[in-house]
Amino acid sequence: MKTKVIRVAKPSAPALNLKEFFSESYAVPPYQREFSWTESQVDDLYGDFANFYVTDEPYYFLGQTIVSDNDSGPERYSIVDGQQRATALLVLLAALRNHARQFCASNRNLKNLVERELVPMLQFAEEDGLIPRVRAADDGNPMMISLIEDSDRPGIRDDYSNTCENLISAYEQLLERLASDLMTPHDIEQYFRRVSEGVILVRLEIHEEEAAIGVYERTNDRGLSSTMPTSSKTLHSHDSTATTTKMHQTNGPRLPRRCVNARWPDPSECSSSCGR
Repeated sequence: MKTKVIRVAKPSAPALNLKEFFSESYAVPPYQREFSWTESQVDDLYGDFANFYVTDEPYYFLGQTIVSDNDSGPERYSIVDGQQRATALLVLLAALRNHARQFCASNRNLKNLVERELVPMLQFAEEDGLIPRVRAADDGNPMMISLIEDSDRPGIRDDYSNTCENLISAYEQLLERLASDLMTPHDIEQYFRRVSEGVILVRLEIHEEEAAIGVYERTNDRGLSSTMPTSSKTLHSHDSTATTTKMHQTNGPRLPRRCVNARWPDPSECSSSCGR
């Protein structure tokens, strides 16, 4: 009897800087929990980047994101693990863009950088208009659009989740820090170059969602590596984003205040379950 061969698309795991990572788009599936990062986690992320900014390290390894193909919208990928971090990163870029806008009228170089490099990391064009690179969880997408465009905020109704409030809080916190630390067009350009080109994420691409959820479950069941830096251990619990209901059904530049503590000589040396 001839054995039937089933061909399955092989997963891939490219290591990408933020400019490469946000050249694609990401949807947060309905089963994911809300965006829940509070001031503490946002401050940790900003502090890590501030410390990296003033070092001579070639890159800062931020961890791993697990994605699957997205079949329910214009976004390329569906985020299985890593939506908290991806969402916070987009909010940081939105705050950076809007902080830079005040200088663009008088600085052509900065204006070109914002329009040609930063804005494409924030949104992409579809027939219905511009769409954020990360579709926020729950009801957060209109709020994310308003933050990117620095437009009027949609009203927060009683039946909204905490995603909208946390998005606003993170944005205002990051905008305040950026405005305090980056006071000239040169500061803004240097910060953007450092963060967009030096911060590295591994994007584990598993085409089928059920398989991706299974990988997420197995990597998290193993627990955190004892060698993982403290801040990554602390923030890991805030970026394990797949909701238990779905999972069970499928079985599946200011002076730095903190040292750069999430670097590895090679991304493969980080625990596969590391993340924010």
